[in-house]
Amino acid sequence: MVKIGEFSGNVKVEHLTVCVDSESKEHRSFFVPMVKTKHKDVWQAIHSNGHPSGMLEAPTEDEAMQLGRDFLIRAEYKERSKDVKVFQLNEADAVAAYTLESAKEWYLQHTGLSAKDAFEDYEAEEISKDYKVYLTEENLELGKIKVQKIVEHFWKGTPFIVFSMDL
Repeated sequence: MVKIGEFSGNVKVEHLTVCVDSESKEHRSFFVPMVKTKHKDVWQAIHSNGHPSGMLEAPTEDEAMQLGRDFLIRAEYKERSKDVKVFQLNEADAVAAYTLESAKEWYLQHTGLSAKDAFEDYEAEEISKDYKVYLTEENLELGKIKVQKIVEHFWKGTPFIVFSMDL
């Protein structure tokens, strides 16, 4: 199996026809998105679990191509999330970003707070990737999750609030 980060960025679509009922000889045609690996001249199929929910029929050629592109974007975000850090900016909020400066800048724009109101009396610090928080207050029985898992799942290339504590 090819690992995330080993894709070249090339996407293609293959047309397949398969027999779905040997008795009636019914055949179905569909398109399968394929992505090429970096290290070998190997194309990896993206399976049906990548289809958007609500898609009742097999994807068209254009839809399959978009599924391939979407897969590569998600793979790239996941790969880049390894370099993302989580910063506790104040007593309430922790933000995912590449640098403390970019976390603070995004936070001020996102909240509309002044730097004095946002960061006064608190020295921002990087949080360990192994730090655990409850996923939701309503579902404490689900247990805690590492902030790195939150970053891997939600990182889309821009900072975001990883967790917030009511004060």
